[in-house]
Amino acid sequence: MHPIKHPTTDRLAKIIDMINRQDTGSPHELAQKLGVKKARLMQFMKMIKQTGIGVKYSRKKGTYLFVQGKKFVLQCRIVEKADR
Repeated sequence: MHPIKHPTTDRLAKIIDMINRQDTGSPHELAQKLGVKKARLMQFMKMIKQTGIGVKYSRKKGTYLFVQGKKFVLQCRIVEKADR
């Protein structure tokens, strides 16, 4: 099985990994690391939050954190469409 490559999925996986490692830097720095504008980064953060995963930015630590110290993994699967 080969991993699926898609820019949005790749960036979400990278964001989640960096949050797990507490290594995002500021929102501006994270946007630069991802090669996106800050507005696009905020869209990614909204996507993550809409799944029910609590995430916040800690000024004290200078990184985004998952609430309650949890770690997360992004998993994707392909679902075939049935012929209509």
